[in-house]
Amino acid sequence: MAGIQFATDDSARKVAVQIDLKRYRAILEDFWDGLISESRRKEKGRALEKIRLCTSECRSLENARNQANRNLTLAAENAHKLRQRRRRARRSTAAPSYPR
Repeated sequence: MAGIQFATDDSARKVAVQIDLKRYRAILEDFWDGLISESRRKEKGRALEKIRLCTSECRSLENARNQANRNLTLAAENAHKLRQRRRRARRSTAAPSYPR
């Protein structure tokens, strides 16, 4: 098969495979999803309400983080503006320098 190569041991047994992802990405993703699904087959399911609660908590945390980031950005901008005002004030109140 084009795009698939097997590595063999000294006894000519196939021990590994090298697959061209450009050509077979979708097939490999389906295969991987199947493996994950199979590995979780014996897990207990979760109630939909618990999933919804967790989702809303995650959204609340994300909103809080976003608000904190906005507050930090505003604080940094305000601090920068304050520094600029103080510099301007120092320049305007500094003793004038006259040419000699």
